[in-house]
Amino acid sequence: MAGIIINEDFENFMASRPMEKMTEAGLKEQIDNYSGKQVEMIVFCGNGMRAMFDSHVFEPLWKDMEELPDGRLMYRGVEVTNDPLPVKNNAMNCKRLYENNKNPFKTRIDYARSKGIKAGASMRMNDVHWALKPEFLMHSDFWRKHPEFRRAAYQPTWTGQALDYAIPEVRERSLALIREYLERFEFDAIEVDWMRTPPHFRPGFEAQGLRILNDFMQQVRGIADKTAEKTGHSVDVLVRVPTDPDIARRHGFDVVRWVKEKWVSHVTVTNHYATTDFDPPLELWRSLLGDEVSLAAGMDINCRQHFNVPLGFRNTEDIIKGYAASFLYRGANKLYFFNHMDGNKSCMYDFNQFKRVIDCAGSLETVEPEKRRHVVTFNDMNAPGTPFKGPLLPLKVDAYNAEIRINVGGGTANRNAFVILVTDTLNEMTKVRLNTVYCTKCTMPDEYEKPLADGTFSAWQIPAEVLHDGDNVIEIEAGQEEIYVNWCEILIQVKE
Repeated sequence: MAGIIINEDFENFMASRPMEKMTEAGLKEQIDNYSGKQVEMIVFCGNGMRAMFDSHVFEPLWKDMEELPDGRLMYRGVEVTNDPLPVKNNAMNCKRLYENNKNPFKTRIDYARSKGIKAGASMRMNDVHWALKPEFLMHSDFWRKHPEFRRAAYQPTWTGQALDYAIPEVRERSLALIREYLERFEFDAIEVDWMRTPPHFRPGFEAQGLRILNDFMQQVRGIADKTAEKTGHSVDVLVRVPTDPDIARRHGFDVVRWVKEKWVSHVTVTNHYATTDFDPPLELWRSLLGDEVSLAAGMDINCRQHFNVPLGFRNTEDIIKGYAASFLYRGANKLYFFNHMDGNKSCMYDFNQFKRVIDCAGSLETVEPEKRRHVVTFNDMNAPGTPFKGPLLPLKVDAYNAEIRINVGGGTANRNAFVILVTDTLNEMTKVRLNTVYCTKCTMPDEYEKPLADGTFSAWQIPAEVLHDGDNVIEIEAGQEEIYVNWCEILIQVKE
């Protein structure tokens, strides 16, 4: 069954709202925002390095912070601000929420269920936000006191400071929080989020990590089963892993084994953060995992064609519908939204667009007739010590044709469609084919929201009956003059 899963970020509710919203009514109001017609589950992230609730395992975010009469917030003698993250708002409102509502998770769970939506807990297994700032409020005492537990403490990077899951104490601490999430709050599901933040093992020890994480996931399944026995309702185990199966395995994620042993029932394949991957190998995942597991395709909020493009252009409604039509056509059961947060202005493109998306994007029947943009992005992850496989753009075009393959899903018959390019230059010799047939250069379509791409925007109308379901190949000819393609997409207008 198709549908939508929404990840509610660990800081969004507290950091993006005024203090007077830290109430039961405020929590319900947010769930109303997420209650689209096709939303099946909300997974509430309750932790980074610290917990965003009154945890018995991880220290709460507000532990040891000092509120001064003048409104300043201090931690370890340093003032806490809302830069680089809205940590001050998050910490103060997090504390207020638990003063006003002794069990916010229960409020969320009960109200989500009343709206026909499952409520899950999402656990970030190795959050390293601002790990190079050692006195940052968000860091745990466990992490500070045990630099020997880090996977590569000598590396001056966030990921170098991540915890090493080969260390038993690291695993036991994480299992204890998973146990608390399920036994204390009785969620419908637990998501083990391995994408915040890989890698999870010392460089060169990822293969040994396969056995370690297999044992870990088996224990998670055991905790979920005990909770199910206690509550009388099933408890799903979800995981988030990289889009590429080989990259996932080289990080220590034996996803095929997890599914075969029935330790997990939902697998979300996703990029890390830079952009949504427009071309995840969903057919391969389906072949590897079989038909019994629920396969979700993950979407982050950013839309970029390569790493050098600055962050700032977000997935629009039409772009998300393009991903959705392609991903569901290729074998995904569900869409998974990460960083699509209702209150955080840095992460939400447009809330009205978002509401329309969660009413139609979770089903081929409803999304295929919509206007949609199928854009070329890239896979932003590699395995430790291996080169990146992408991005495709910018693409050099010279005397030889350059080819770009885009999967547009289904419902393409009798649709008005265009190839949209951004090139550094454009000459009279430049021509575009789709599926071997020449397209006609035309004016840019109306109401086209331009991405962050340098160069000349051009549109090429696709002749009738040339666009077809599934994969389509664009060929670009530049004659003898060299050009570079900095953006490429197929735009399909609404079905009339």
